Amino acid sequence: FLAPGAVVLFHDERLYPETTGFWTAGGRASRITLACPGGCADGVTLRMHSGKVANHLRLETHGWTHEVDLRGEEPVEVLVPASATGGAILLDLVTSTGFVPIEVDPAVRDRRNLGVWIVPAVPLKETP
Repeated sequence: FLAPGAVVLFHDERLYPETTGFWTAGGRASRITLACPGGCADGVTLRMHSGKVANHLRLETHGWTHEVDLRGEEPVEVLVPASATGGAILLDLVTSTGFVPIEVDPAVRDRRNLGVWIVPAVPLKETP
């Protein structure tokens, strides 16, 4: 999956890539790698929401853990710090629950158990 300034590599089938971001599976753990051209020395910002239900997300890299409570479609941003080497970032994502879109809105024919919607973006550097 290509994001602005980053590439996201999925390590399992518990993630659902779409055109502008990806969904995690509801109530499951998954793993991604965030890679940036020239390295991710400034970390990677993840913009996220949990769709039609509240959810809890734990993000974890080597030496860093962050937990966030999501309130449905209200967006939240989290800066995932750079790895010690400034290279690719291996990131574990764990959601506490999920929702099936067709059960919330029958007009939406999606039967996947979705957790959190994520859009990665490399932080923009300010110019002097």
